[in-house]
Amino acid sequence: MTLRNTRILLVASFACVGCDAGAGAPDPTISQRSLSSPPAPVPGGDPCPSAGGLMKRLPEGFCIDANEVTRGEYFAWLAEAPKGQPESCEDNLYEPSCQTTGAWGLDRFLERPVGCVDWCDARGFCEAHDKRLCGAIGGGPTAVDDYDDPAVDQWFAACSAGGQFPYPYGAQESAHVCWDSPEEGWAQTEVATHPGCQSPDEAYAGVYDLGGNALEWVDSCDEDGCRVRGGSYNHSGIGMKCSMGARLRIQPDEDRYSAVGFRCCAD
Repeated sequence: MTLRNTRILLVASFACVGCDAGAGAPDPTISQRSLSSPPAPVPGGDPCPSAGGLMKRLPEGFCIDANEVTRGEYFAWLAEAPKGQPESCEDNLYEPSCQTTGAWGLDRFLERPVGCVDWCDARGFCEAHDKRLCGAIGGGPTAVDDYDDPAVDQWFAACSAGGQFPYPYGAQESAHVCWDSPEEGWAQTEVATHPGCQSPDEAYAGVYDLGGNALEWVDSCDEDGCRVRGGSYNHSGIGMKCSMGARLRIQPDEDRYSAVGFRCCAD
């Protein structure tokens, strides 16, 4: 497909399509770990790629970015004048579509997730850093119907700790464990500033913001678009479920939203 110029949308509010109803009491077992603690390595695993952001290797064998890709990381890559698009992304422009300078500019708050990038931007960044957009465990894209299978999908396996928990932080829905909902402000915040927004299982801990802050492009597409995962700053607590958004897909070449960013995986 040939991409066309995308229109600028500074703020996007997504309905919680596909969220399950119901809420419970906060999970008292959620640990509050120090952000200075490095992710525990998987014994015997090869080192994860070091460029383009810190990663952690999970028990399933793949690596995943510890944070959403930040504005600073993305703009450092843009400064290198990236070239070379796969045929499916021909004529794509890597420059974020939102205003990049001034009071709302993406050149400010460089530790916040990058937004206003489309699916091809996300894939291009990951591949340039010897990574890939998160898809199927073992390689390739995830079929859209397998989005909530922890044995198949990298992103869901990381979020649910291999299928153990419905939320990235544990078993019970709890508002504001992650950066979510209008009550905390209609904007992104710096990555990894909510220490509770990680798995209570040590093997999966150290991967932050799989719920909230920014929705994340993944390699799972069909004729209805490509999946975005994880909720954003304008989803409610229930929208932090790892399986949220059963029907939430966006056309990869049409719109870029300030609330949509990405993280990368590696095999």
